[in-house]
Amino acid sequence: GERQYQYLLSVIDNPTHFLSTVQVGITFLNIVAGASLADTLAAQLAPLFGDTSFAQTLSKIIILVILTFFTIVFGELFPKRIAQALKEKAALKMVRPLMAIGVVLKPFIWLLTITINGLARIFPIKFDSSDDDMTRDEIEYLVHTDETALDDSEREMITGVFSLDELVAREIMVPRTDAFMIDINDDPRENIEKMLSESYSRVPVYDDDKDNILGIIHTKRILARGFADGFDNIDFREMMQEPLFVPETVFVY
Repeated sequence: GERQYQYLLSVIDNPTHFLSTVQVGITFLNIVAGASLADTLAAQLAPLFGDTSFAQTLSKIIILVILTFFTIVFGELFPKRIAQALKEKAALKMVRPLMAIGVVLKPFIWLLTITINGLARIFPIKFDSSDDDMTRDEIEYLVHTDETALDDSEREMITGVFSLDELVAREIMVPRTDAFMIDINDDPRENIEKMLSESYSRVPVYDDDKDNILGIIHTKRILARGFADGFDNIDFREMMQEPLFVPETVFVY
């Protein structure tokens, strides 16, 4: 229920402890499997190759190879495939057992963390976390894969962001004749009413001709000044900002 989601959020907020718990658990199981099963199974396999020291050594090697194979398949690769397929369901079912294991292993994980941090201070190595950042190709793959948790609108938004470096200003510009602007020579109250009737946060201001752009004015600043000093005292020229003119062939990003 809701509590499981709270547990899951706590794990997401502290991924280092979660990953350490998983890694320590896998390593611990590997050691236990190798120590408890290798000698026992090797002793049973050795008679097939003869009762010699070479037969015992060969049996141990074969058992270790088999155990390693099953550990990799059933301990790492197959569980990861299941988690990728089930995603949320698997996370909700496993979060509480993993948290319980994390509590048991917490002293050992704390010791590992202290040791690793100490080694990092001793050796003159620069640990750059930027290598862990996802690349553009990785993000695009996650966006377009069928297994992504993103909906169509989120996919479209992210795809649009990535296409910015391929767009030129001409492709997103509004034609001058269709653009909403106000004339500095019109009545200030009429201009304010026009601005409030639209949903733009910034409005170009021109002088008689739309080709003669004087500046850009913020609707929020107009409202703030109007409520503070009165709308009859608003000076558009004083509140305008310098316009930015760019060629239509410049890239958007």
